[in-house]
This record gives sequence, C-alpha cells and structure tokens, in this order.
Amino acid sequence: MSSTVIVPRLFYLMDELEAGQKGSNDGTISWGLENNEDNTLTIWNGMIVGPARTPFQNKIFNLQIICGTQYPDKAPEVRFITRINMDGVNSVGQVDISKVS
Repeated sequence: MSSTVIVPRLFYLMDELEAGQKGSNDGTISWGLENNEDNTLTIWNGMIVGPARTPFQNKIFNLQIICGTQYPDKAPEVRFITRINMDGVNSVGQVDISKVS
C-alpha cells in the first residue's frame, strides 16, 4: 500500500524564497517577493544578467513572476519587464512556456 504525500504550495514557495535570499547561485540570477507583505507568496520579481558571449551579454533583465494557486503543478506566469527580443517572448514581454521549455 503506497500513499502519496502532497506538499503544500507555500512550502515550495518558502524554499524558493529562502534560496533567493541566501543568494544560492552565481549572482547572474536573483529573485524575491515583489511585496514582502504578500503572505500568499504570489507575485515575485526576478533579475537575470545576460550570459557572456551572447547578444544579451552585459544586459540586465527584470522579470515579474506570478505563482498561481496551482503552483508547482502549473508553471508560473513570467513576463519580462525589461524589453527583450527573444524567441518565446511576445511583444509585451510574456513568456510562452510552450516555446521555451
């Protein structure tokens, strides 16, 4: 007899928030809550430094990330605030997950 454990959405998001606050990456990506008072952990800001030897090198891109009620079962909505010309990103900055995954 096997049982499935379902981890609550907020547990996943708390882990993500902690990782962003610790800076557990190489400094080219950062993320955190848009509003520290957001107890639902829904709306996030992100920042990406363009990778070396690409057309995006030395550019900083800001994003808005919305983790809906079905996260992590459904991917978050991601929108570039900084204008970017990239496959999978439309003219208003929304990322089409089907084109980038």
